[in-house]
Parts: sequence; structure tokens; C-alpha cells
Amino acid sequence: PREGAARHNPAVAVPSPLDNSGTPPQLASFEADAATLTSKGGAGIALDGGATARLSNTTIEAATSAIGLDAGTVDAPATVYVSGGSLHSSGALIGAASGRNVVDLSQGVQFASDAGLLAQVNPGAELTLNFDATKGAGDLYANDEGVPGKLWFNLRNGSELAGAVTNATAATLDATSLWSVTGSSNVGSLSNGG
Repeated sequence: PREGAARHNPAVAVPSPLDNSGTPPQLASFEADAATLTSKGGAGIALDGGATARLSNTTIEAATSAIGLDAGTVDAPATVYVSGGSLHSSGALIGAASGRNVVDLSQGVQFASDAGLLAQVNPGAELTLNFDATKGAGDLYANDEGVPGKLWFNLRNGSELAGAVTNATAATLDATSLWSVTGSSNVGSLSNGG
């Protein structure tokens, strides 16, 4: 069986809504407001494909990734909206294991990874990472072995990112945002509105 993100001891698991019955599934979702999610053995929150999480002013402390994504072959992406609050992990802050995944970081959410790695995208996985009115540091990495991982990142509304980016498919910065490159980086396409 496929090892989904929800199978790695997360504080919260939002599993895939698929039930193989042929009936259109109800999409799984999770919401937290001013909550604290702590995992000493896995991801803070783990989502499978088609699942959605909305975190507002929430704190996540995680042993591996604060956000673990494993969309698999599900047609709908795993999607996480984080507004305010803070995210902290020992490993990559955001880990995309498979499938299509989207993470929106907004309203000044604070984030830190002990490994210095903001996002890691495994081979064959896809991640769209959006920053909206958010500032922070960390590297972005898409593994290009075999079927390359795909990484898109977008900064808007005064967002700032300090970090190196490895194997990104594309990046978009609006006129109010800034990417401070701190190490060797490669991006397939860069659109700079400023």
C-alpha cells in the first residue's frame, strides 16, 4: 500500500476522501483557530489528496514536517491555508511526498525549520507555495531524480523570502515583494513585477 502522509504519526491527519464505491466523495477538511498542534514523532498536520486544512492563528510544533502532503494520484490537490500563527519543525517545514499540493502562507505567519529547509518536494510530487503578506527564511528544494518534483512559488503583498531555491519550475514576485537569494539557486522561469 501507498505510504500516505497521514500514516506517519501526525498530530492531525486529514485522509483522502476516496472510498472506491463509485460515489463522488465528500472532500475531507479540517479547521483550527488559535489552536496548538504538537507531534513528537511525525508531521504536525498531514493531508492526503483532495483534503483541505484551514489554520488560523494556530501554532504547529513538529518532529518532522509541520505540514506533510501526500496527494498521491487523487485528481484534487491536498491544500493547506495558513493565516497568522507559527509553524516550526525539525525537518523540512513543508514536505510534499506525492501528487499535486498547494500551501498558502498569509497574514504574517511565522515559520522556522531547524534544518533551514522551508519546503522539500519529492520526485514526481508537485507543490505550489504562495506567500501573501508573509516574511521569513528557508530554502526550497525540488528533487530532480527520476521524475522530477515540481515547485512553483509566488510572493505577493509585501512578502519576503530569504533562501536558496533548487530546481524550482517557476517563481512569481509582485512589485511589493522580495526574494533575497542566499545561495546557488535555479528557477526555470522567473517573473518579477518590481
